[in-house]
Amino acid sequence: MADWKTLEGIPIEDIYEAIREENQLALDAGGAVIAYIGVDGQNLGQRGTSFVQCVAIHHYDDCASGKGGRVFYVRHIERRYNNRQQRLLREAELAIKLGQKMEPLFSELDIPFEVHADVNSYAGKNKENKSHEVHDAVKGWIESMGWVCKTKPHAFVASIVADRHTRGTKPARGRPFGKRKKGIK
Repeated sequence: MADWKTLEGIPIEDIYEAIREENQLALDAGGAVIAYIGVDGQNLGQRGTSFVQCVAIHHYDDCASGKGGRVFYVRHIERRYNNRQQRLLREAELAIKLGQKMEPLFSELDIPFEVHADVNSYAGKNKENKSHEVHDAVKGWIESMGWVCKTKPHAFVASIVADRHTRGTKPARGRPFGKRKKGIK
């Protein structure tokens, strides 16, 4: 498949085997996993558009207590997408393609999964959330595959994890989703 890495930047030889191992770790501990797929894109000046596809495997033993997990991602650069709507639709297409590749494994291992789309469900008071323009199309496209689709503000794998890697920055050590804002404990 492609050059997959862990959130820490460690190369993964076989993404399918890595997901099998994470699933087995959870099963051995008496728990289970849920998978999240997310994609984000970012224009990089004249160099093109960076796209990051993520698969997050979340360990849990019941709905109320999280037990950690693992994030895998792959990054590639394509031609520059000057049109926001085209870039967001390309993100959705890449998420669907990744979902199609992962669905047989998730089905075999009985892992439920969601697709996180980096589009806003709310336009904003002054229509500042421009990704809202394609929200219904993206959500409908993903749901037409028979999958659960989450959008902002609930699409954390696309809007936080993948977003960090499109810009080439890594999350702060020990904080996979970045630094906390002041005043938040």
